[in-house]
Amino acid sequence: MGGLWTTAVDVPLFDMVAYFFGRYTVFTPFERAEHTLHHTTEAAEFAARDESTPSHTIVLEFEQRGPAASWVKFTQVGEMPEEQIELTRQGTSSYFDNLEKYLAG
Repeated sequence: MGGLWTTAVDVPLFDMVAYFFGRYTVFTPFERAEHTLHHTTEAAEFAARDESTPSHTIVLEFEQRGPAASWVKFTQVGEMPEEQIELTRQGTSSYFDNLEKYLAG
């Protein structure tokens, strides 16, 4: 494995950009994907992409549910300040809600 991924998300509500990057560690098509997740709000840290910084593990498990439907389980594992947990849950839910709208056309 080892594919690097990166993304930046503009968060105007908090007047900031959230930067994320990581590396795929497992990829089994249509079954499972795992990758590390590093986060920063500093552009210079994002540019450096230091993979020795603390990270989370993201696990995506896929399952076919009928001829035109799939199920995906999203799991995030790692240490996080208590006050950040609900914000992370909301952000992840928003992402999947918007993905569903996009895929529905």
